[in-house]
Amino acid sequence: MVEVKRKGIAAKLRPATLEGVQCLYVDVNSVAAALSDPEELFRSMASFPGRAVLVIDA
Repeated sequence: MVEVKRKGIAAKLRPATLEGVQCLYVDVNSVAAALSDPEELFRSMASFPGRAVLVIDA
């Protein structure tokens, strides 16, 4: 957890988890472009316990 203070406001930030997420929408083109191995996206999706919707736009 990281505490951030800006303009008099303090916020505690923590890493997001997929716990409780039932459906995940993934922009395939954006994610695959950021990965060194584009197939890693599909390996990761296979281990996701919920439902995943892969969005492909042209």
